[in-house]
Amino acid sequence: MRKFLILIFSLIITSLSAQKASDTIQFEKIDYPFLEYLIKSKVDSVRRAHQLLPFFNDSLLYLAAWEQVEYLNKEQLLTHRQLRGKLETPLQRVMNYGGPYANVAELLGIAHLKTSTLYDYASEELKHTIYTYQQTAEHFINQWMIDPESRSFLLTRSLNAAGIVAMAEKNSNIIKLVAVFGKYLDEKQIQNSIYFHPHDYSNYKALKAEYDNQSQYPVHTKHAFKIEKNGDADFLRSLERKIPDRKELKLYVETDSVFLRLEDKKLLRFLLDGSKDGFVLEMVPKSHYKCNQQAYYQYPARRNNRCIFSGKIAEPVYRDKLVDNDDYRSRRRDIVLNLGVKPDLFNPDEYEMNALYLKDNKLSMVLLQSSLCGELLISEPASLEMIYPFDDVNYLPDVEKDTLDLKVFYDRGEVDADFKEIFPYIKQLQEKNYIVGKVEIEACASVEGTAEGNRKLFTQRVEKFVSRFRDFQDKKIELEVNTQENWKMFYEQIKSSDYEWLQKEDTSDIRSYVNDPENLPAFEDMLDQQRYASIRVIALPDLSDKSKCDYARSESILYRDSIVKMLGDQNKYSKELVKAFKHWKSIQLFMYQMYFKGLIKDNDLHVFNFPDQEVYYPMIFNQTMFEFRRAVLQENFLEDELMDKEIELFESLRMIYSPLVSSLYYYTILCLMANQPQNTYFTDEIPVKMQRSYLSKLSPSIPDSVTKVLKLNYHLRNSIELYQNNKSRRAKTSLNFLVSGYVKDTNDIVPLARHLLLFGSDKILTKFIDRYVFVEEPVHSALQFYLKYKYSDYAWSKPFIYYSELFEAAHNLSNDEWCSLFGAPCGISIQIFDYEPLWLMYCEKCGKE
Repeated sequence: MRKFLILIFSLIITSLSAQKASDTIQFEKIDYPFLEYLIKSKVDSVRRAHQLLPFFNDSLLYLAAWEQVEYLNKEQLLTHRQLRGKLETPLQRVMNYGGPYANVAELLGIAHLKTSTLYDYASEELKHTIYTYQQTAEHFINQWMIDPESRSFLLTRSLNAAGIVAMAEKNSNIIKLVAVFGKYLDEKQIQNSIYFHPHDYSNYKALKAEYDNQSQYPVHTKHAFKIEKNGDADFLRSLERKIPDRKELKLYVETDSVFLRLEDKKLLRFLLDGSKDGFVLEMVPKSHYKCNQQAYYQYPARRNNRCIFSGKIAEPVYRDKLVDNDDYRSRRRDIVLNLGVKPDLFNPDEYEMNALYLKDNKLSMVLLQSSLCGELLISEPASLEMIYPFDDVNYLPDVEKDTLDLKVFYDRGEVDADFKEIFPYIKQLQEKNYIVGKVEIEACASVEGTAEGNRKLFTQRVEKFVSRFRDFQDKKIELEVNTQENWKMFYEQIKSSDYEWLQKEDTSDIRSYVNDPENLPAFEDMLDQQRYASIRVIALPDLSDKSKCDYARSESILYRDSIVKMLGDQNKYSKELVKAFKHWKSIQLFMYQMYFKGLIKDNDLHVFNFPDQEVYYPMIFNQTMFEFRRAVLQENFLEDELMDKEIELFESLRMIYSPLVSSLYYYTILCLMANQPQNTYFTDEIPVKMQRSYLSKLSPSIPDSVTKVLKLNYHLRNSIELYQNNKSRRAKTSLNFLVSGYVKDTNDIVPLARHLLLFGSDKILTKFIDRYVFVEEPVHSALQFYLKYKYSDYAWSKPFIYYSELFEAAHNLSNDEWCSLFGAPCGISIQIFDYEPLWLMYCEKCGKE
C-alpha cells in the first residue's frame, strides 16, 4: 500500500505544469492537481472564516475519492453508492484503503465547462460561465455552500482530514468532483496518512500545532463506579446481531420509577448473564445542544470522545437486583425490568434520559427513552344507510300462473346458449298480458374449471338468461338460484370405467388430472353433459299495485290462519310450513312497502301481530324495522332523540336474536355500531367475537363498499381490545385490514401510523408508511412520521450515510416541518445532534438557542 501511494503521488508531481488560477481549462490537458489544490484552498478559507482549522491532506481519503470519481464517470452517475458490495458506501471504500477513521463523510460536485450557471446564495444571485480553473473551483464551493447539508460537512469540527479528486468524463465538458472527509483516531494515524500536496505548501507542523492547541479540553480517563468502555469488538458485533432493532427495548417512566421492557424474553439471559451485567441511568442536559454556545464542544461527552458518558449518571443496577429465577421461568413473551426510582435530577424539559447497558461493568450500548408516541385510533361515525327488508320485495299473488321448464346445455367457458323456446314464449305472455314474476334456476358447471371460475360462470349465465326477459318488461323478476359443480354426475360417469380410481382422489387432484392436455380429450363428452341449467320460468298476470294490495289483504289472513293451524298440528317444521311462512313473509314485506306508498292503512296491518315465539322472529324483525322507519319518517327527531330511538331499536332486535332471522338482522346491528362507534351501549351488548360472527353472516347482496366499512369498524375495535388486553401479537390480521382500507385521505395517514406503532409490528408499520414516503411527491406528514420512527432508536457513532435521509428531507419539507422533527415530544432525540454536521445544519435552518 505504501509503495502504491508513493507511485500515485509521484505521477501527480511529474504531471505538474505552471498553471495560474485565471488560466482557461484545456480539456486535452487538465491540470487536476492544481484544480484540486484550488478547491482545497477555498474550502480551508471558508473554514478559517468560521474560526475553524483547515483540513489535513489525507492519502487514504484521496484514494477513496479517486475510486468513487472513476466509478461515477464510468457509469455516468452522481451518487454516493456503488453497485458493488464491498465498495458500496463511502465508509466501505475508506476501509478498503486502510481506514478506520472516527467519522467519514463524502461530498460530490459536478461542473459543466463553458456553460452559464445561476446560483442563489446568501440572497444574492450569482451567474457566471465556467472557463477557468478559478471559476471551476468557485463553482464547486458555491455548490456546497448553498446546500445546508454540504455546508455543514465543511464547517464541522468532527472532521479534520480530506481527500479531494477531480476528473473529467471522457469526451464531454463535464468535470466531476469527489471529496472524502474523515476524523483521525489519534496522532499516529495522522503521521501515517498525511501527505503534502504538490501545490499545497502549508506547514504540517504549524497546522498540527494549531489542532493541538485547540484540543486542550479535558479528557476523562476514569469514570464513576469504575465503568469502562467496552472494547470487545466480537461481543459488540454479537450484540448488534442479537438486537438489530433497538425498538425491541423500550425505556419509559411510569409514576416515580423507570422501566425497561424487553419485547423478547430470550434477550434476558444474553444481556444479563454475569453478575456485573446491568444498566445505569444517564441524564443528558439539553442545554449542551443549544446553538451558538460553546457547551457543545467544551463538555466532555461521547460526541467528542472525551468521556464515555454524555451526562450525569445514577447508581448502576446489576443482574441480581433486576431479575430472579421466576423471571426466567415466566411464560410471558416479554418482560419488564425495574431500573429503579426516577432520579431527582430528571426533568424532561431539561434532560433526556438514557439507559446505558453494561456488560461486565463496561459500557456496551446506549438506549434512549422511548419518545415516538403511539395513540389508539378513535372510530369516526360511518353514516351508513339502513337497509330495510321491504325496500326490495317481489310479491307474487296466488293467481293463475304460467310456467316454462327448460334444460339448457352450455359449451365450455360460454355464458350464453341457444334458447329457442324463449321468444315464442315471450310473445305468448305479451298476448295474455302476463309478465315474468320469478325464475328458478338449478345451474351445474363441469368439474374441470376452478371453483372461483365456476362461480363467475354461474353468475354470468344467470344474468345472461334473465336479461332476455328484462328486454320486454320493466317490473322486477325474482330470482332463486342454486349453483353447484357437477361432481355427483362425474362420479356416476366414471363408475366401471378406466378412471374409476379417481373416486378416491381429492377434488383438486382430479381437476388437475382432467385439465392435463393429454387427458382432457378422454373426458370431453362427460364434461359436456355436466354443463347445464334446469330453468323454471313462472309468469303471472300483469297486476297493478292496487290490485296486488287487494290480493295481499285477503291472502295475509288466509296464510296467518293456515300457519297457526299447522303449528298446532305439528311438532316440527314441514316443507309446507316453511313454504307458507315464506309466502306470508313476502305478503308482509309487500304490505309494508305499499304502506309507505299510501295504498295500505294501519288497520290492514293488524294481521301482523305475532306471539313471542322463535318461529315468528323473522316476521317480528320485519315488523320492528317497519315501525322504526315509520317513526323516523313521522317524527322530526333531534340527534339525541334519534340516538335514543336507535338504542330502542337495538334493544328490540337483541330480544329476537335467532338463526332464523335474515342477514339484514346482522347488518342492522352492525350498521348501528358503525354509525355510533363511541356509544358503549352497543359495544357492551355485542362482544367483539359476536361482531365478527355477525360479519360472517352478511348477505353477498350487501354492497362491497358497505361491507368494507363494517369490517373496518370491527377490525379497529378488535385491534383496540387486543391491545388493551396485552394481546397485541394477535392483532396482525386486523392491522393488515386497517392498512388496506382505512385511509380515505392524507389526514388519516399519521393517525393510523400512530395506532400501528403501539403494536410493535415494524414490518406492518413500515410497509404502510413507505407507500406515502417513497414516491415522487411524498406526503409531508407521512415523511415526518417516517423520519421520527426511523431515528427513534438512534445509536451514537453512525456513518454519515445513516443521516442522509434527514439531510435529504430538508429539501422536501418546509423549514418549520423539518425543524419540528427534533427535540419536541414525540420527536427525534436531540442526542442525534452528537453528529455535528446535523447539529450545524439544524442551528442554521432553525436558529434555536
